[in-house]
Amino acid sequence: MKKAARVLLVVSIIGLILALGGFSDTMLLFKGDTVNITDPLSEFDEKALVQGDIDFVYGPFATLEETQKTYGITTSKKETDFYIVGNIESGEGYAVLSTGNDDMKAELLAAADEWYEWLTSEEDTPEPEINISFKGKLWKQYDDPDYDKYYSEAKTDLTNIGIGENEYASMRIIEGEVSTVSVVMFFGGIAVFLLCIILAVVMFVKAKKASSTELY
Repeated sequence: MKKAARVLLVVSIIGLILALGGFSDTMLLFKGDTVNITDPLSEFDEKALVQGDIDFVYGPFATLEETQKTYGITTSKKETDFYIVGNIESGEGYAVLSTGNDDMKAELLAAADEWYEWLTSEEDTPEPEINISFKGKLWKQYDDPDYDKYYSEAKTDLTNIGIGENEYASMRIIEGEVSTVSVVMFFGGIAVFLLCIILAVVMFVKAKKASSTELY
């Protein structure tokens, strides 16, 4: 009985973790609001789905390296790059975009290089023609003193091309489409957690009845 109770406890915790992991994205999908990169900056003040076409890229101004270890051995490593992006043609401001997708990073880096070459060139040439489509979600800025420093330095650098401090969105874009997998995680986790609770109650009631049975 004790072993079964321990198994139920572990499974219920797993279910709760799954539910919590899928909660935020599920709420975004149910909310249904989608901000476009060309919308006014006031639309970038709350968590929401976001999409659009980027034609300006600066960066990466920072890179976050996350290493996962098992028994002291590195099993995986992930690098997330942070860029400043916008739609100069139709947009009203700029936002930080973070991504760990290698294909997207390569595309953004190539675009950033084109803009750097154009901005530093003394020749009179047309602006780079960039069009990078993306989907993602608006989220809070990464919370780290080094990140704040690098972000501030990037914004200072961009004042040289006329971008003011008030032209940046308060939230950042986390690149990557929010899929229904999050919904499955949330409701599946809730279902597992509730099932474990029900089974635990049933086991408790049976144990209580067994302990109250008297023999003569």
